[in-house]
Amino acid sequence: MTATTANQITFTRNDDGGYNVIRAGVILGAVSKFGRGWGWHVAGDREMGPLMASTRTEAAQRVVDCVDTRAMFAAHEQARQDRIAARATAAQAGGYEPLDVAEAAPGQMVRLWKGDVLGDPVLVLRHEVFDHGGAIMIHIPADRVRFQHGAPLPTDIAMLSASARTVMARTERTPQAEATWTRWEALTEDSPNAYALRAIPDGWTPDTWDAVAVGDVIRVPTRVRYDRVYEWSRARTVGYIHRPGDWVFIAYTYTDFDGETRHGSETLQAPLVARGVLRPPAPKRPAG
Repeated sequence: MTATTANQITFTRNDDGGYNVIRAGVILGAVSKFGRGWGWHVAGDREMGPLMASTRTEAAQRVVDCVDTRAMFAAHEQARQDRIAARATAAQAGGYEPLDVAEAAPGQMVRLWKGDVLGDPVLVLRHEVFDHGGAIMIHIPADRVRFQHGAPLPTDIAMLSASARTVMARTERTPQAEATWTRWEALTEDSPNAYALRAIPDGWTPDTWDAVAVGDVIRVPTRVRYDRVYEWSRARTVGYIHRPGDWVFIAYTYTDFDGETRHGSETLQAPLVARGVLRPPAPKRPAG
């Protein structure tokens, strides 16, 4: 076994017939002779480097450069993670806690990560998680309702990847954020409350399942988003009802779009049952 030194690099023969590249007693990788050129790879990575070198020393330098570059990137990433941890700790001291955006409630005060920096507080309006794990969050600033020509400005949108869905959230809004949320809900028709109110047909009133009986005309929730009912069914006349626990099975008749009466049945699970039903308007009394 032989050894030579070049720019603090030591070569030792290995079992593959090549040379280990050693610096400060640590094997960084290896180089091997292939025809007129020299191949190289980093320790722990058996895939050869992308370019052949013309000399052993040049190949060894590429090993060193690759190792040093990886170490530099690792140091930068560690420094970035340290900054994120420090800023998360500071945010927690201010009442924020990590939260998956999928669990954020309408009106919740959150701060989004922008790289390793936390953005200004915003108020969540609504969100949606996609099949690939990413999410979209619609929000407004927490400190004010912005206006243009007398109307509230459009909301902002944040696209979050599956690996970056964590936000920093407060359980309670600050007084300023509370005032913003109250004002926004009062001024805009795009608020979750406004959506839910518009979903209720004129004259229909909310009720529970407790008093629903055969022959009653009801509407049931068919679309729930952001903790509110956004859509109710067509009017149904109950023909059979079975409620053994926190779920309900009903058979019913309804009038379809073509005016024909049709039969249907449905099992409503507990989350929908908890939303109750709608009762039709009371019949008007004849005049006089």
